[in-house]
Formats: sequence, structure tokens, C-alpha cells
Amino acid sequence: MIVFDQDQHAFFFGNRQQQIEIGQNLKVVSTSRHLLFYDGDGKSQNKFYIPKDGDQGHQENVAYILDYLEKSLEIQYK
Repeated sequence: MIVFDQDQHAFFFGNRQQQIEIGQNLKVVSTSRHLLFYDGDGKSQNKFYIPKDGDQGHQENVAYILDYLEKSLEIQYK
């Protein structure tokens, strides 16, 4: 499970055991079907994706995250 926490400016994975902060190392690519996330460089790079398709609640959450990321000046967004 992936949790987006706006207050902590981060994504959390697996009961909040792993954290990826929204910052300069985070690159986001929006495709027609997914939001692709890349954190770091080279072999140590963390990668994950969020599908855009889903029920109404999921689509609203994705739209909220997308809007938040587009307004963030700290990430590379394409």
C-alpha cells in the first residue's frame, strides 16, 4: 500500500515503514495510464507507480496528488 502524506511531504509504503520524501531527488512522469516515480540515481534508485485507472475515489486521489505535484517546485515533473 502507498500512502501520500501532504503534511510530511512524503510517500509511505508498507505500514509507513519506508518513506520517500518529495524533494529534488524525486522525478515524476505522467503517462496516459500511470504516474511513474523515480527517487535517486543509478542502481540505488527507488521506483514505484500509481495507476490512474480505478474507482471514483481512487481517481479523485490521483487527481489530488497530480495537482499537488504539479504545483511543487522541488520535483522534476514531466
